[in-house]
Amino acid sequence: MTTMVSDGSTPQDRVIVLTSAEDSACEVFRFEYVAREVTPPLRDHVHTEQEERLEVLEGTVRCRVAGVDHLLRSGQEMIIPPAPRMRYGTRIREARGRSESSGRR
Repeated sequence: MTTMVSDGSTPQDRVIVLTSAEDSACEVFRFEYVAREVTPPLRDHVHTEQEERLEVLEGTVRCRVAGVDHLLRSGQEMIIPPAPRMRYGTRIREARGRSESSGRR
């Protein structure tokens, strides 16, 4: 397993890559994020062939999938099928979560 740490968009945020696409023959991309500041939402994006699983480990995360807003709290998760426009961000307070994208690219 390859673990890499990257600073996020704010000085307090971190992204930790747990499994890279290269390490899994493009089957899965798994990472954990730690957001310590309230941040604005990321731009909308689309995963045309990947399913994404988002799990909130601590805190609260707001995300928008196919135009519908969702508020996820610690212990909650969401599975996002391929194709809908999505964005996530806007932490209500500090948050830690895990995300996994899987499927052929």
